[in-house]
Amino acid sequence: MEAKGYSARKLALEAKLADTTVSKFLSGSTRSITIENLEKCAEVLGVSMRHLMFDEPDADNISSIWQRIPKENRAQARAVLRTFERKDGTA
Repeated sequence: MEAKGYSARKLALEAKLADTTVSKFLSGSTRSITIENLEKCAEVLGVSMRHLMFDEPDADNISSIWQRIPKENRAQARAVLRTFERKDGTA
């Protein structure tokens, strides 16, 4: 979470949750968090709920894949990804 630039407070704000909900879950002082709240946190952080629950990185997450590409091959990977860009610039 910190690697993505998020504090517990920032995550709570962006997920529209109470600070205590987020801080208790992150500290492990509670295991009870609703699926809805977990989903909100995962969406804000750009990870899966599984990643948050078990601290296991998503193998298919683009940033996880990118980190496994050797540096000498990243220019080629960028070129391949650019072939999927829409010409009008929309997502």
